[in-house]
Amino acid sequence: MPIKIPVRAEYNNSGSPTGLSEYQSDEYVGALYGGTGQNTYNNGEILIGNSSGTLTKNTIQGEVGKITVTNGNGTILISLDSNLGLSSATPYTSGTVRVPSPNAVSAFDSVITAGGTGYSDATNVGTTGGTAGSSGLTVDITTTDGVVTGVTLKNNGAGYAVSDVITITGGNADAQVTVQTVVTGGLSVDGYGNLSHRAVNASVGGTFTTLGNLEVLKELELDSNGHVMATNRELINIRNGIQLIEDENENKYLQSDGQDIAMAIVFG
Repeated sequence: MPIKIPVRAEYNNSGSPTGLSEYQSDEYVGALYGGTGQNTYNNGEILIGNSSGTLTKNTIQGEVGKITVTNGNGTILISLDSNLGLSSATPYTSGTVRVPSPNAVSAFDSVITAGGTGYSDATNVGTTGGTAGSSGLTVDITTTDGVVTGVTLKNNGAGYAVSDVITITGGNADAQVTVQTVVTGGLSVDGYGNLSHRAVNASVGGTFTTLGNLEVLKELELDSNGHVMATNRELINIRNGIQLIEDENENKYLQSDGQDIAMAIVFG
């Protein structure tokens, strides 16, 4: 069935109706009269009620670093941000949890070092610069008239240092940000799923930081179909440092090493 075009009244300069004609492509019915107040939409845009009692055209927004929203042709995909390092568990596959790399970037200075020129909005953009041997740092950027105005961590990389000046690729390769904080501890998981903590040299001073919290899953309550109904978890805070110890029976356990820090690790 062909698309039907509604009609509306034609008015003369005195405001009196003179006849009927079809709506034109740039016309619409306002929200106050039962319409949408819009005549065109971009990918992912929806109508949302506002304080004026009408409708606003907008996209769904995800919380930076936690939720990503991808708008497609008639689709909206909402997913966990890859920075969380989480994946879903299935009946046959365990989920994953993020383990930060040593000297991974955890934050940039709030003020962009150089906005650069020739850029456009993009995600997972590569970078250059930083301490020798550093790698893997990528960012999401927002721009205005080719200038980078917003930078969000995408992949934290490894091997960076505080005050490293990072250049964002693309554009004219002249936009820069400065590293504010890094994860100086670092955790690793071997091929058997064993969690270990890299050595910390307490003699050099400074502050040890990590991205995680240690939460141990102690008990699951399942229904008759095997679905999880409730969990019993316990948060373990480890203070004054941590190191991996092996006893005479080759059993491994975590022990405080005396450095003034607080740390947690998440098991899921």
